[in-house]
Amino acid sequence: MIDAAQGRGVGKTLLRHLMTVAEALGYDVVEAAVLTSNTTMLGLLHRLFPDARTTVEGETVAVEVRIG
Repeated sequence: MIDAAQGRGVGKTLLRHLMTVAEALGYDVVEAAVLTSNTTMLGLLHRLFPDARTTVEGETVAVEVRIG
């Protein structure tokens, strides 16, 4: 996300749309790899998907969100 778009809900909207499309296509899980330094995105993922599974792998956090 470019700096000018941050804090405007664009990321939240995109994530919710991604989950809607993934569910419509029959996916059970969505996975993301986020840099450990990207605390803003990690916080957003935690707020939107509090039951997501996370695993730290070096400088990244693997995030697994179950759909449905």
